[in-house]
Amino acid sequence: MSPRNKRKQPEANKEKLLWGTYDQYPKEIRNGREYARIGNFLYTQHAVEHMFPIHVVGGIKGRVAVNTSEDHGPSGLSPQFIEHIINSRNIKTLHVVNGVDRIGHRDGVFKVVTEGDIVITIQRDGGDKGRGRG
Repeated sequence: MSPRNKRKQPEANKEKLLWGTYDQYPKEIRNGREYARIGNFLYTQHAVEHMFPIHVVGGIKGRVAVNTSEDHGPSGLSPQFIEHIINSRNIKTLHVVNGVDRIGHRDGVFKVVTEGDIVITIQRDGGDKGRGRG
């Protein structure tokens, strides 16, 4: 790593996490809600749908990311990159929703919102639509 780039990079030899649809992940129930287990985190179905690889969104018959829109489409971020954003030293903002602390982890145009070890959503600011990372 060059001295100019002091940002911690994901470990190359880390186990690769499945990057798929919500139905492909093992599920866990917490407080009566179902979540997908991906690596070290639980993900809402909403979050998984916002991670879809950009090239897959139109290609899964009957499983298009229904909760996305033109203004908030899928991010195209892999689970490894989501974990990198959460674990890296980036801009973190705390806000409270319905009495529960949420943390927004920002990396460039991407924001991952968590409640503890649950990934609630993945967002991309406008201006970078159609291009993913991962």
